[in-house]
Order: sequence, then C-alpha cells, then structure tokens
Amino acid sequence: MGWIRTVIDFAIALAAGVALVRWGRQQEARRRTETPTERRQDRVVNFGLIGVTIGILFALTYIVTGDYGPPWLHAWSLPLAVAAIGAGYLLSFLSGWLAR
Repeated sequence: MGWIRTVIDFAIALAAGVALVRWGRQQEARRRTETPTERRQDRVVNFGLIGVTIGILFALTYIVTGDYGPPWLHAWSLPLAVAAIGAGYLLSFLSGWLAR
C-alpha cells in the first residue's frame, strides 16, 4: 500500500511541476512584448505581493504561538504582520503611478 501512495504523490508533484513550467514559459512570452515601464510595474507589484504573503505568515505565526511557543515570537509576530501587510499593500498601490 505504501508504494501506491508514493506513486500517486510523485504523479501529483510531476503534474504540478509541468504546470508551473508551462505557466513560466507563458509569462516569459508575455514579458517579451512588454515595455520596460510595464516590467518595472510588474516587479513592484510582485514585491508587494511577497510582502503581503510574509505578513500573512507572521499573522499565522501570531495565532499559532498564542498558547505555546516562545513568548518573544508571539510578541513580535503581530507588529511585523501589520508592517509587512501595510508595506505590501502600499507597494502594490504605488505601482500604479509607475505606469505613467
């Protein structure tokens, strides 16, 4: 029974990898036709999305470490989450001005 699960997991990982490679190639093809300003705007939006993702991870860390875990991690997670989410949204918002 264990080898069947391994084969299924491998097939899922292979399918996800193929999908990611195809998506990446489509993105590269789209980027070839973009202007430098559009590329810069996409880069800033991506930095903003990364910041929001990090902020969400800090918020989840705050929730998880409430009952157990290091007290310093629980104390720092919420302010870092708010700062990262705020900075990410600000970057994404300001990227619209780069298109001008």
